[in-house]
Amino acid sequence: MALPHPDLHHDDWGVLLYYKFVVIAEPARVVDYLNRLCTSLSLRGRVRIAPDGVNITVTGTLPALYSHVSAIRAHPLFAFPSVDFKLSPAPPFDAVPPHLALDCGFASLSVRLVPHLITIAPNPPPITNAGPHVSPHQFHSLLEHTELKSTVLIDARNIYETRIGKFCPPSEVQFFDPLLRQYSDLPGWLDAHQEQLRNKRVLMYCTGGVRCELASSYLRSKGKDFEDVMQLSGGIHRYLEDFTDGGYFKGKNFVFDHRMAVASSSEEIVGRCLLCKAPFDDYFARNRCSLCRLLVLICPTCQGAGNSPASSAKYVCELCEVNQKAFGGSETGEVYSIKSGAPITKAMTSPTDLKTSLLHGLATKRKLRLLCLHGFRQNASCFQGRLGSLKKKLKHIADFVFVDAPHSLPFIQQERTEDWSDVGPKRDLKRAFCQKPTRKNAWLISPGDARAMKEEESGVEGERRNTRFEPWQYETQTEGWEKSWECLQRVFQDLGPFDGVLGFSQGAAVVAALCSLRHTRPLNNDVIDAAVHFRFAVLCSGYSSPVPLHAKITSSEAGIRCPSLHIYGGQDRQIGSEMSEQLASLFHRDDRVIIKHDYGHIIPTKPEYIEQYVHFLRGFLE
Repeated sequence: MALPHPDLHHDDWGVLLYYKFVVIAEPARVVDYLNRLCTSLSLRGRVRIAPDGVNITVTGTLPALYSHVSAIRAHPLFAFPSVDFKLSPAPPFDAVPPHLALDCGFASLSVRLVPHLITIAPNPPPITNAGPHVSPHQFHSLLEHTELKSTVLIDARNIYETRIGKFCPPSEVQFFDPLLRQYSDLPGWLDAHQEQLRNKRVLMYCTGGVRCELASSYLRSKGKDFEDVMQLSGGIHRYLEDFTDGGYFKGKNFVFDHRMAVASSSEEIVGRCLLCKAPFDDYFARNRCSLCRLLVLICPTCQGAGNSPASSAKYVCELCEVNQKAFGGSETGEVYSIKSGAPITKAMTSPTDLKTSLLHGLATKRKLRLLCLHGFRQNASCFQGRLGSLKKKLKHIADFVFVDAPHSLPFIQQERTEDWSDVGPKRDLKRAFCQKPTRKNAWLISPGDARAMKEEESGVEGERRNTRFEPWQYETQTEGWEKSWECLQRVFQDLGPFDGVLGFSQGAAVVAALCSLRHTRPLNNDVIDAAVHFRFAVLCSGYSSPVPLHAKITSSEAGIRCPSLHIYGGQDRQIGSEMSEQLASLFHRDDRVIIKHDYGHIIPTKPEYIEQYVHFLRGFLE
């Protein structure tokens, strides 16, 4: 790369990105060095190190970025040939809204060791088989001259990226936008369309080039009929540097940092508002699909009409909409809001013999059904969104059913701080974040919560109150079990049967209580035995319930006899790992499986964890 960038001056800020597939002999040393280097230069962003290479995107002052490049080039750990350092102008930290920096992962520095630089398949093809790189000008020429061989162009990016910008080649070139939710879906698309790609010249492109490396290798691995695959060197980033008017690329280049997108000199808008279909391509508001959590485009007019980010349960992306029409429901799970005393619509109309076989675990060649219990101050729709990636990766083995807890919590009034400019059209988008809050629920509540709920019931619906979040608030949540127990019995009777129950945070505390109630049968209740039946439990970031009854029934010296999978993080700042370990210790050691990860209050979905989840779940399909 020729530094400096022609559009940057010495006192500017910028974004630096680069990657390299190369064998890293000592990845832990590289992690340590890059962490110290980036910290010393006050850089923020994402640094990923794997045994097969490095992938780095950082932002900071221009002198700091120059120093970073110089240090990398000089250090013996990074004796990499031909690294393409890409440098672009960017706003400084204090000009970026906090919500945007946080959502893009640029509020801080994150340096991590990962198993693979990028993940495309469980057994990825060798990077040495990747398609040859062609320069932006060569790529442009290949799009124009197709007389020698039929040419196909593939966009290797996700749908939320291609919505706002893509190549529009000449009519002689067949263009494919695979409409991907995530990069790991691309191999399946290539498999399904291989006949349309056979014996064609295939051109691929992505943002900066890294995704085309493995994608081209995967396609070329199919044999000699797929050898003619080429990738745009440097991706859209380099193409727009060479063709400042955009060339064949129309719209904006989506980027994974606080800039959000980079445009050419052309003012053409490719994106469309999800609701009114007006031209719009700004992801500033970070609206997401309520089902799969993909970013969606909502224009200021529709935001002003009341479709705010706080009410994003109304938004359904184009992929989920297609799946709903095709399959008659959400592809990611069933969601039920349960009102006290109201009937629950059955999740499925099953013949008696199928229901009986499910109850006794005898059905084969089917998927498992998991009842999912959300945490404190969440709801079914919110929890479904949080588990979007997990449901996607387990869709071949499990169906998920989400229900609301019965206790509707009072609204919270929080101070909104604005430390950036509050003028112009973006001001209206920022205001939308504080409109129309949605109800959040709980399975267990504190005495204070109970009083506030009674006060709200006697006052004006929707009144907001000042509330503080205390780090140990879950220890005081000793009330509300009777109502939740009644609700859960109705859930099992009307929506069951279920193979297993999954709980997150407070939901995991409730699942542990259910395991005790179901498997120790302290109440000797035939109704409980018949209705509340499941064969295993998944407890994520959980803790022991402080409800006195729960403490009594879960304290057996023999341990709770229910097959259980415990998932929790060593860096969890909401529920400490020692609390989740204590919960796991309540289960019999022969029946429990423990997965402790290095993250926080989440359920990780990286391949190494998904493989362990699947191994546990498959035991209940046999």
